[in-house]
Amino acid sequence: MIPWDYMLQSLVNQAVKRSEQLQDSLEELESRRFASADAPLFLIHLLLTFNERISELLMEFSQENLTDSIDYSRYEDVIDEVKTYASLIAFLYQYDYFLEASHVESNPPGIISAIQRIGQTIVPKVPILICPSFRCSYEYHNLLSKDNLRSDKFVPRIFDGSFFENKQYFPVFLYPLVLQNDALCHVLLMHEVGHLFTEVNGLLGKVVRSLTRQIPEGITNEHLRTFLSEYIADIVAVYVLGPCFLFSLIEFHSTIAGPTQLLPEHPPLLLRIRNILDTLHAYEQRFKAFTNTNDLAKDIEEYLDELDRLTDLKSVPVKEEPVKVYKYIEPALYRARDTIDETISASLKFCPSLELFTTYVDWVKRGIPPSACKKGDKVEPLGFGELLNAAWLYQVANLQCQAQLPSPLRGSKYSANLRDISRLAQIAVQQNEALNFYKEAGII
Repeated sequence: MIPWDYMLQSLVNQAVKRSEQLQDSLEELESRRFASADAPLFLIHLLLTFNERISELLMEFSQENLTDSIDYSRYEDVIDEVKTYASLIAFLYQYDYFLEASHVESNPPGIISAIQRIGQTIVPKVPILICPSFRCSYEYHNLLSKDNLRSDKFVPRIFDGSFFENKQYFPVFLYPLVLQNDALCHVLLMHEVGHLFTEVNGLLGKVVRSLTRQIPEGITNEHLRTFLSEYIADIVAVYVLGPCFLFSLIEFHSTIAGPTQLLPEHPPLLLRIRNILDTLHAYEQRFKAFTNTNDLAKDIEEYLDELDRLTDLKSVPVKEEPVKVYKYIEPALYRARDTIDETISASLKFCPSLELFTTYVDWVKRGIPPSACKKGDKVEPLGFGELLNAAWLYQVANLQCQAQLPSPLRGSKYSANLRDISRLAQIAVQQNEALNFYKEAGII
């Protein structure tokens, strides 16, 4: 029979070997180039610190327990402890995926830095990691949440509560790998930034407190907060990007993900459209002011008016309960719009003007927005929202059918046009980000 101390030593050696392999992998990743700026290195160093501490604990365990004096009564406890250390190392390995997926080769240039730049302006001093996922969805995960690296089952075993030094957020935004170069759909990443903004600023709790009426029967508080969180994230995205967020949302859920892909905790698409239309109106981001002078503005407004009719709360074709929730939380949505307008820098707000819209028309005629415009003697990079709204206006202007939900953006030539304009918009975004970099460096 093999002595149990020998078996323990074998288990410890295996755990140490895995720890060494993880360290080698992380050190190799340090030398790579990533699409996001500092966030991958932040995660690498965090994982290295965790792994080093686990390795130290394994060494201490080996010195304390693997002696000539064997206490057989502790057999199960000691075995469990070794397995726990091994499982902690395996736990760290799952975060290797985010780093592997963050390489510059895996991510479309321009889009990542644009979303990251805007996100870190909205939520300063928070490292942001953006990478593709095999899932056909846009997602936000906070790696420093209790469900991840801050898990109560994980951190207390290796560090005390002061380890994170007040760091609460390390967001990872995921987008579908299958849409890697689809700049038009990546507008939806701004919704995920909206979730981060909502959490960091405690916005959900603030607007919930503005609801004074009793919650309608049959609606749980959790249900209410979940729906409200999605609506608020949409409002943040609209504030920064304007109408193009609406077009992107409809396109994605109607022709790519499909209605069946909507998660049960998300509000129905029609009610999200209702909230977005109301937000566009509240932020004065519609193009009605230009309909007397331009046919394109008239076409866009007719399309939005048709969506308005289709999502009227009196007749919207969704289940009664979500409509009841929407009507109940409308005061909170008003409060959220005001708070977002007061909190996020006005320089980030999408505000169509007559001069800008005239430029849009020129872009649409040419079929692709440029990455900059000339203001006097200076070349100015366009805003991310300006560029993508121009691209989407081109798309909507080429619709082959009337607004019809849940698939309003389909047409005979529409899909092919969408691929072409998305590819060209991706190039424009990349050039736009390069110009932003040159501007920050004082080159232009």
